[in-house]
Amino acid sequence: MICYFLRKVKSKCIRVSKKLIAVAFNFAAVNDIFCSVYYFIFSKSFNREHIGVLNGIAQFRSVSGLENGSSALLRRNIHRLEKGLIMRPRRDIFALAYISETFEAYKSCLRLTDHENKGELNWARDVLCAYFKACAKHNLIDQLRTEFNKLPEPKPLLNPDRSSAFQPYKRNLKVSSAVNYEDLLSLAKRRRSVRWFLPQQVPASSC
Repeated sequence: MICYFLRKVKSKCIRVSKKLIAVAFNFAAVNDIFCSVYYFIFSKSFNREHIGVLNGIAQFRSVSGLENGSSALLRRNIHRLEKGLIMRPRRDIFALAYISETFEAYKSCLRLTDHENKGELNWARDVLCAYFKACAKHNLIDQLRTEFNKLPEPKPLLNPDRSSAFQPYKRNLKVSSAVNYEDLLSLAKRRRSVRWFLPQQVPASSC
């Protein structure tokens, strides 16, 4: 009799707890604060993702400076500028939140007399040229544009005509690819997932 009563109480508690979690879930779905509280109390499902994101940000900050003449911060922000440049319709003014740090990172790389990553530096310069040409008048952008025009150009690559070689451009879709369907299918079938990695650190300049 006692065991039966305990089972009934346990079953009742489980049903009540499920209803409470359902109510909490509905509240959490409509508010950022409630959402954080819900996952803190009721669920640990995204702990790994949260830790991974924070760990990634911490590692990015640790390599945001110069390493062998290469800057992870510069690469990241130049790529962000590219996205803004190809956006249609494009804003007259964009990237105000990070253009200053991008420019400072570019200057830091440019100060190196023997830059090991000339491709990275030429790419950054061409994208910055396109950015300053595309943006309308703005106090911050005008100031940085003036400073940018006074900077020396990085050493060019083998191509002497490189004034816009690395700027984002619209691809010519009229030129067909030499890869046919059978070749692509064969390549896809050969694909394998990498499950094991060597226990060695990858230098930031090779990323």
